Amino acid sequence: MEMRTRNDGRPTGATHKPTRMFNTSSIMQTYSRPKIAFKLFCVLALCVSLLNTIIHKLSEQQLSFPIYSSLRNRREEEGFTIRRKLVDTPSEDDCKWVEPGMANQNPEFDLFSTVLTSYPGAAKRAAFMHLEGLTELLTGDDHGLNVHEPQRYAFYKSQYPHHTGEWSWGEEANQSVYILQNPRTALMTHMFLLSEIHYKNNWNDVFANLDRVFTLRPPAEEWIKWRDSRFYDEIHLWRWHIDFWMEGGLLRDLFSHELTNREQFEKIRNPSIYQFTDLFNGQREVIDVEAVYDGHCGGGGMLECRPVAIASYERIMDEDTGPQEVAKLAAVIEDKPGINVVEQSSRDCVWRNIFNYKVTGERDDRNRVGPALQDYKLTWFEVAMIKDQLVSVRDKYTSPDWISNPVATDLVTYVNEYIIENDNFASNANNLEREPTENPTQHLHTIVP
Repeated sequence: MEMRTRNDGRPTGATHKPTRMFNTSSIMQTYSRPKIAFKLFCVLALCVSLLNTIIHKLSEQQLSFPIYSSLRNRREEEGFTIRRKLVDTPSEDDCKWVEPGMANQNPEFDLFSTVLTSYPGAAKRAAFMHLEGLTELLTGDDHGLNVHEPQRYAFYKSQYPHHTGEWSWGEEANQSVYILQNPRTALMTHMFLLSEIHYKNNWNDVFANLDRVFTLRPPAEEWIKWRDSRFYDEIHLWRWHIDFWMEGGLLRDLFSHELTNREQFEKIRNPSIYQFTDLFNGQREVIDVEAVYDGHCGGGGMLECRPVAIASYERIMDEDTGPQEVAKLAAVIEDKPGINVVEQSSRDCVWRNIFNYKVTGERDDRNRVGPALQDYKLTWFEVAMIKDQLVSVRDKYTSPDWISNPVATDLVTYVNEYIIENDNFASNANNLEREPTENPTQHLHTIVP
């Protein structure tokens, strides 16, 4: 430091030589690290976004066939195509496979379309495999997996209005067919499917797990955990789903099954947001409601949501009843615009090949491996709930309002079979969980007016 003097000899004060007041290189290093990290983060995020977009686009391209084309058995036989269909041949005892095609996509082409609907499980798969074998036409899925371009299908499969389903066909469908499954096994196969996709519900995650679908049964402990948390709601959803379609889209409450409004109906379709208490309290506020129908039914979509036929999954999959049950499905699509059904002489051949030899290449519930079905226990209380819902359905659809409806008559026939089957199931103590993992009465919610 230098001292300067004024003219009078007095010092003017200290003067510093030019020096660095701060350690610039150290500061730059300190502040540049987060900047570099931020830039790296931005680059990484951009790369992930681009990769996700590419994967999504590639996935959409692969899904020019419906979702289940990705679920076929992985076969290596020479000449095996994505899908194969049965067609009639000159011999009544033989039928061959050809690759199927999409329905005519010309919007001016008159195509009659049918919705195959059921509570989530294995039922729709059994039905559409046989219908595709009879017609050589593919089935569309209801999960928006074909969004890259509009598609027209002769058949759409859907579990709408269950929260895992969507009304994806707009006004394209002309009629519905209901496929019924024993609620006990329907709930199990629904849970198996959820486990296979790791309980995901967004498009990319579900697509990433498609190769697992219809291949695995989960550990029995996983079933018990799901059962204890979801059984009460799902058994009501099974019945609620039937009423929705049989009554042409009439909106009802999930637990009381009384009439409800659109707001309450949408809550039922969002179980991740609205739990039992929300639904219970919401329905208590629904007073003197008039009959309200889903906006998709009537002028806003299908002119008639009520099914023109109902079929049983168990009968379709049974060797003694299968051909006759599939004949019910064929009867409601035969002679419809744009639909060519295989000749009558070859229909038994179609059924035999699909059922006995699984020549479609599709995986179904029989392809799943894992614990024996007997390992998936129910409590006596839960079996009693199943029977209670079955009896409620039977009593409703044998009432005077339904006695002359042939679809209701078939529904009651199937339900009576399920009642007997579940009674037999409950009579075997080995099928029941001796000691419930928790107090079963906590799931018994009494609906108070």
